[in-house]
Amino acid sequence: MGSGNSCCGPLWTFYWMRVVRSWTSVATPPNYFVPGLEAAAYPDGDLFLRRAGFEVRGEPVAMDRTLVGYAMPADVVHLRDRRTTEGYRFDIPTEGEIPALLSFAANGFAPDWADAIRESLRHGHGLGRIRVAWRHDQVVGFAMYAAYRGIAERFGPFGVDGELRGAGLGKILLHQTLSAMRAEGLHTAWFLWTGEVSPAGHLYRQAGFSVTRRFQLMRADLAAITTSLSQ
Repeated sequence: MGSGNSCCGPLWTFYWMRVVRSWTSVATPPNYFVPGLEAAAYPDGDLFLRRAGFEVRGEPVAMDRTLVGYAMPADVVHLRDRRTTEGYRFDIPTEGEIPALLSFAANGFAPDWADAIRESLRHGHGLGRIRVAWRHDQVVGFAMYAAYRGIAERFGPFGVDGELRGAGLGKILLHQTLSAMRAEGLHTAWFLWTGEVSPAGHLYRQAGFSVTRRFQLMRADLAAITTSLSQ
């Protein structure tokens, strides 16, 4: 038995005995370090997991863009002005508006997004690093940076109400946040997870982002793994 099986075999058996029937690496646990296996950097790990029965179920990418010389595109400025006349508001939230933002993040996306906002504010990173879209006094989108471990150049979390996607709200929030990052003197904006061919991936590319790392989400049937270990 190789060192990989020696380390992982008891772990997989442990979960199998507790009625866990599948294993996903890495999916989206709170506070993840990376979204999956970076096969290009760890080919031996990729080979080990494939031999163990893991199959690729998704391939998220990390992206970044330089902020040197960045300026909000004129079409985004015009779009923001047009949406403002339609009743939308794009602004830094006040302290009194934070509960509504936390509720939107937790209920519309994921509880750990609300946790990221709380932790950012708790560590004194400030409301100025958050941009919120409002419609008739309802939160319909937000974007921020420096939310994770205080890394200023890390963009996100970022999300828009699913019923309003296509209205350009995400585009406005993204560029407003990039403008704030540039004004703070940051040189780069980056994040760890998006679908390369998803609507969000296309939005990022249009905003000047490019892929820097590729990851694999992998999943395996623990029954097959534990059976192979027992042979």
